[in-house]
Amino acid sequence: MGGRSNRRRILPVGFAISLCWLAVLPYATEAGWSPTGLMGSARYFHAATLLPNGIVLITGGDSNGPALSSAELYDPATGTFTFTGPMSAERASHTATLLPTGKVLIAGSGSWTNPRSAELYDPALGTFVPTGSMGSVRHSHTATLLSNGKILVTGGRGQGVGNDGMVFAEMYDPGTGIWSNTGSMSFGRFDHTATLLPNGKVLIAGGAHYDEILRTFVYWNVAELFDPATGTFAPTGALNYVREGHTATLLPNGKVLMVGGYSSVLPQPELYDPATSIFTPTGSMGSPFPQLNIVTLLPNGNVLVAGEGVSEMYNPSSGTFSTRESMMASRWRHTGTLLPNGKILVTGGGVGANTALGSAELYDFVLNPSYTISASAGPGGTITPSGAVSVNSGASQAFTINANAGYVIADILVDGLSSWPFPNQNTSANYNINNVLADHTINATFNAFVADTTPDPFAFTPATGVPLNTAVTSNTITISGINSPAAISITGGLYSINNGSFVSAPGTITNGSTVRVAQTSQGGYGATTYTTMTIGGVSGTFSVTTVTNGGPDPGPTPVGYSPEWLVITLASLTLAGGYLLRRRGRI
Repeated sequence: MGGRSNRRRILPVGFAISLCWLAVLPYATEAGWSPTGLMGSARYFHAATLLPNGIVLITGGDSNGPALSSAELYDPATGTFTFTGPMSAERASHTATLLPTGKVLIAGSGSWTNPRSAELYDPALGTFVPTGSMGSVRHSHTATLLSNGKILVTGGRGQGVGNDGMVFAEMYDPGTGIWSNTGSMSFGRFDHTATLLPNGKVLIAGGAHYDEILRTFVYWNVAELFDPATGTFAPTGALNYVREGHTATLLPNGKVLMVGGYSSVLPQPELYDPATSIFTPTGSMGSPFPQLNIVTLLPNGNVLVAGEGVSEMYNPSSGTFSTRESMMASRWRHTGTLLPNGKILVTGGGVGANTALGSAELYDFVLNPSYTISASAGPGGTITPSGAVSVNSGASQAFTINANAGYVIADILVDGLSSWPFPNQNTSANYNINNVLADHTINATFNAFVADTTPDPFAFTPATGVPLNTAVTSNTITISGINSPAAISITGGLYSINNGSFVSAPGTITNGSTVRVAQTSQGGYGATTYTTMTIGGVSGTFSVTTVTNGGPDPGPTPVGYSPEWLVITLASLTLAGGYLLRRRGRI
């Protein structure tokens, strides 16, 4: 198995799990770094996982010598570390993934003891128990919790020639405790990143591979996407820089921020856009950060970058970095965990060439209890409440918009973005801004009312194979795109508005109403009849085709609507005995 390199690198472990707290944290302003309790063991190349109870689990790592099997718990309430476990094997450069059950999957190892093994930490018992072993030896890999609850493990460094940067991937099923192979990556890699995207796919980016022929490390700028639905990897856009030991952070806008990494040149941060599959450079950093160890998404949507004793803040709105207060200690290969109280816990790391640290520190915030929504309305209407509206953190605020006589609501702009899907159709509306975690603006605009009676196109589904002389109703359509009552008429049948009685007389219909049409099929085989409905000049036709051959005529059978509209006129019949019968009536 390939040994752990002395080159500085990051463990891509556990950062996505901290995002679960973002929905409940208010906007925050930075207050700087402060020390907290010491760990029981100095360590780097370790993992940190936020548990559902708010405690942080620290596992394994190097400690100025062999890898560690020990584990510790950090309690934010007391600021202290206490031992738990230990694990069944020494581990470093492993992964620690929080499962939906609240347990933590520990997988892989940089040591020679049980290199394929995996185990589960149970917070309720404070113990580690074995689970199924991986199919491949690996460390410096990634582990990603998928939307289906399974864990995808990719790449890493393994045993044997050609495995110092593997293409193999496998899946862990928490329900069975069993690992299974899945598709292989196009490029073998370690110290890469794996990011779960909002669409359920996983972005694999960068990393390195040892070329046995050239006898050198090769660094990648290639990226690919894993699709859980097919179990396969497919290429996506290439990074602008080769990167190994970098970080990847999913932003609230769905893009992925790539920062740092080992490269022949200092790589500029860049953004991956899943909508276009393109990586685009973003703001330059003030510090080199050749191999960064923590990048943490903050409650206000900004990103904290910290390592080597310095820290910077990335603002996605402006695409720029700004320098922040220096850390308490210069460290690399450390961990960073966003706590429920909004602070960031940084543990351990290395200093100098290969010296482990036992210290920890906190990045603190000042929590703002309320925010302001600036509400305004343009000419032609009002918004209530208006002006500067104070809203408690995490609360919601309702607004009522009313157009003046002769006007309609054109749009509702929230933070300058269109947020109203019904332009020029309504004279009043209610709009809520939910879970307020920052200042916002809301502006209602209005247009003079212009009657629009031309609906969006509509269509009926043809009916085929219909018995002879049978009453048939169409599928239901919903009328859209008008702001005033529109004329409705029909030929060759009847219509029903909003499940009312079927009628043939012309009428009017309003936006959002539902319509069905009805007719009776022909009395001959393979014959087609047509019913055409016209609303505001837009027509749609419902066709009914009878069966093409064979079988007795079942006779007229009303289907799907009231029979009072169906009038049958019987021709005169001469009966046995010479009687003449004439009758006109309803059935």
